[in-house]
Parts: sequence; structure tokens; C-alpha cells
Amino acid sequence: MSRHQEAIQANLRELNAQQAEVYDNRASTKALSILFGKMLLEYNGLEQRKSAKQTAEALGDAEQEANGWSVSSFFPARVSYHERFAHSPFKPGNRIMDFACGTGVVSELIAPYLVAEGVSDSRSELVGVDVNPHFLQKFDARARALNDRYKDWLTVRSYLYDVLDPSLSAEIDHNLLASFDAIYCTISYHHIDNYRDVTKKLATFLKPGGWLYIVDFYNEDVENTDRPAANTAVRHMGGLRVDSLNSTLRDHAGLSDVSSAREAKVNIWQQRKFIENHCTADTVAKLYSGALPKKHSEVEGELYLVQASLILASGRRA
Repeated sequence: MSRHQEAIQANLRELNAQQAEVYDNRASTKALSILFGKMLLEYNGLEQRKSAKQTAEALGDAEQEANGWSVSSFFPARVSYHERFAHSPFKPGNRIMDFACGTGVVSELIAPYLVAEGVSDSRSELVGVDVNPHFLQKFDARARALNDRYKDWLTVRSYLYDVLDPSLSAEIDHNLLASFDAIYCTISYHHIDNYRDVTKKLATFLKPGGWLYIVDFYNEDVENTDRPAANTAVRHMGGLRVDSLNSTLRDHAGLSDVSSAREAKVNIWQQRKFIENHCTADTVAKLYSGALPKKHSEVEGELYLVQASLILASGRRA
């Protein structure tokens, strides 16, 4: 079994059927899904990136549900979205992929922006791809609801694929090759062992001019040191280095207009194992010393309040 396949099996064990049932009810899922949706909808890969100073302050009030965020108060207004964000690929008539889509909680938030109600010739498609059948069941339930709600303007579907599986290459290319206006992946890359070849494959799914967006946890410590993962499902401790992401997107996948930078920092309640695998050494030291605020969750058990950084990497197919 290859390291890539071992990573998939480790993640299937970690993110099992029981985890799929509770995933959407996690405090972190509720907050991060809304933040990711906003980041993706408002991001422009051709603009200058935010500086470290601009992203130094952690966002959200972790004492409130979903950090105090809601779609109505935090997202760009749909009525003016396509005029304000004319650069965005999230628009009616486009084909979009949510790679490593999980339960589809981010796709559910993106979907309304792909719809032009009353315009029959602007049908969109939203495709979820994942290796995890338990999480895809949850995605498919959301897909059915979205297809019913937007039946005249949007199709949502999923594929259970390991995109590097050679036995499925013909089928995968038939269904996905060179057909997407944008592909996004949220907090999954640190679980992917062979992320370079996965990225290269994803690039082949893009239309000319199509964008790939990668959002993941970012631990500033990884720029200076390596630390062994405490969990076999986590393949890249704390996330990925900026130069590694840029090299992967530009040199290995052949994309242009490549950029990677910290996009935000967020206040968030997380479990001990998350902190050990994703947070800075200083935060881990505070965990072990008992200095982090703590609370009990009926869904997740003991949770600790931390500040987590998020990186957004992007590239466009020429």
C-alpha cells in the first residue's frame, strides 16, 4: 500500500461514520464553514494579498454561536454580489467543484450564489468529490435539498473518488476533465500525503482560466521547523509551508497567478488533539500548562479556546 493510500485509510478510520454524524454540530464547523464561505466568495486571486499585520487580529467571538456570524450578517448580499465581485467564478452558469467536500456544509453556503432565479439559460453545477462514503452521504442529503430548491437553475452531485486511483482514471477524466470554472478545498490538504500530485490532477479538471483555491490551517512554526504529527491522519504537521504551496501550484501543477498567504486568524474552540497537531509550540505549551480557557461540549468533550491561522492558496489555469 502506498503512502497516499495509507493516508486515505487513516483518515477513513479517524473520520468514521460516527464522526460524520456529529461533524456539522461541532463548534469549529459552525464557525469555520461560514468564514470559509465568505473568504471564497470575496477573494480575488489577482489582487495584492493581505499583510501579516492585516491578519494578525483573530476574528470572531468564540463565546457566541458560530462566533457570532451568520450568512445574513456576514456574507456579501446576493442581490449585488455579481456586480461587486465581478471577478468571482462563483456565478450562474459555471461548474464548481468542492474537493474533499465532506458533509457539504461549505457547498450549501456557496450554492445560492450560483443561482440566477428566473434565468433559464444560466444553469450551474456544483460537484462534491471525496474519498469518504460516510461524509458523502451527508453531502448527498444536502444535494437533494438544494436540487429541490433550485431545480431549474442548479444541479448538485457527488463522486466517491480517489482522484489518483489509476483504476478510475478513465471514468474520472470523463466526468471531470477540463470542465470546472473553480475548484475549492477547505481544511483537507494537511490530510493528503501526496498533495503535489493531487494538486496536479486537480489542475487538469480546470477549464482554461479556471481557479483552484486551497484553504487550510496554517501554523507559522512550520516555516522554521518540522514537528512529528501526533495523529497518522494528519500528514503535514500544522499545515503546509507557503513556499511549498506556491511551488506545488506553479511548478508541479503548472498554474499561473499563484499566491499563498495567511488570509485570516480565528478564535475557535478545539479539541486537545487538534491543538497538538495544528497549533504553534507556544499554544501547545499553554495547553499542557493549563493556561488555555476550557469548556465541556456534549458533542466533542473537553474543548480549549485557541487562535488558529488560516492560509489561502490560489492558482489559475492558463
